Amino acid sequence: MNGKRVSLRNILEETKKHGRIRAAKAIITTDAPSSLVKALQTSGFEIILAKEENIYVTLAVEAIKAIYEYQPDIIVVVSRDSRCLPIVHRIKENGIKAFVAGFQPGFSTALKNAADKVIDLELLGE
Repeated sequence: MNGKRVSLRNILEETKKHGRIRAAKAIITTDAPSSLVKALQTSGFEIILAKEENIYVTLAVEAIKAIYEYQPDIIVVVSRDSRCLPIVHRIKENGIKAFVAGFQPGFSTALKNAADKVIDLELLGE
């Protein structure tokens, strides 16, 4: 994630504290390093590839699908980008808790304020 090392296991463990995981999906760019793809697959994530310019559209589509297919209590969006703000709002409009996970610098204040819970990935460690 932008050169930061993040423990995928720690993200899942933190998420499990708030409920059962029904699906773990990772939306990554088509040019993502093979080491990232392997790490995500090994950790149990379903990989969804998207072109760089379509990453947020793909995230929005997958979030909406999750709302209706899984009817979750929580959706965790791992991004620090304010372009995810409409996705977080839509999740909450459907009565689902929206968690955001990210790190500094550049973790959108608006995104953090809109979330029901903020997970600081730097505090989770590797």
